[in-house]
Amino acid sequence: MKKPINITILLVLVLSIIHPIHAQNTESFRARFALNGGLTFKTSRAPMDNNVYYRDYLESVNQGLSASANMQFFIKDILCIGLNYDYFKKHSAAYIPLYYGEGSPILDIDNTYTMDFLSFSLGLHIAEGRHHYLFQYLIGFMDYKEKGNYSPYLTITAPNYSVGHCLGQGAMLNYDFLLNNHYALGIELTYFIGSIKKLNHQLDSSSKITSLSEPIRINRFSPKIGIRYFF
Repeated sequence: MKKPINITILLVLVLSIIHPIHAQNTESFRARFALNGGLTFKTSRAPMDNNVYYRDYLESVNQGLSASANMQFFIKDILCIGLNYDYFKKHSAAYIPLYYGEGSPILDIDNTYTMDFLSFSLGLHIAEGRHHYLFQYLIGFMDYKEKGNYSPYLTITAPNYSVGHCLGQGAMLNYDFLLNNHYALGIELTYFIGSIKKLNHQLDSSSKITSLSEPIRINRFSPKIGIRYFF
């Protein structure tokens, strides 16, 4: 008789754990907060009017680690609006020749490139039990910075701190799997587009704005994973 009693107790314990999760999954959530980390790959080529060696250097800083945070609010379960922040930073140092041929001066580049994207989102939220899917359109403010010792747009030798801004757009796809009543693990795929047409160079005691003959396109694809909290 002890064995059936033990099995009954085990079933009661399992059901007591599963039931609250299932009950919560059938209810509506009001909001979702997510933190993510992953990679970013810049999909656009470097401007062709730059030195060919410098373009090769820029290609080497097109990918690196990135992070994001976003908050979505659900409207009637299926619609969602939100705020999103995405961050990318890459530092690289290299020695490159200024032009082809023997005797070319060697340039020592040591720059850091930063991109920020703060956006508003609008999209769809589909929930199937523990599985949640979000499809969102992004639009907002995109910020680009170069900091170091070199800029091809400056005709003077000076430490480089250059900043550009533009309107950014993108799309974001999320898949979340609920672990319990509130916490979930998820995958985030985002694609952003932006085009910098002017750079503001911050000099020692002044600034200089340069209109670029060819825009700096900062289109990028970013896969990430992270943790979510559902309210």
